[in-house]
Amino acid sequence: MGRPTRITALDELGPTWKLGGWADVPGLHLVLDRGVQVGWVEYGVGGVNRWLAIAQDSYLADGESDQPMWHTTERLAACTVRAAISQGMI
Repeated sequence: MGRPTRITALDELGPTWKLGGWADVPGLHLVLDRGVQVGWVEYGVGGVNRWLAIAQDSYLADGESDQPMWHTTERLAACTVRAAISQGMI
């Protein structure tokens, strides 16, 4: 796939946060902080019609149930990546 061809600002997370993606792969976005990939979000994993946040090769899960945290938008999934980083979980 190479470098992302589309970059979208995530202003709600701060000025250095972005989503990087590709026009031909709409269900996958890299989560970038200061231009460095810190995670990614993917749509439709396991046939579920929602977005999943992934970091360090693992999906981010609910702390109580250990079930994947599903999101309605890629931006919300990126917020989960950011929250996990800020809480020292990854």
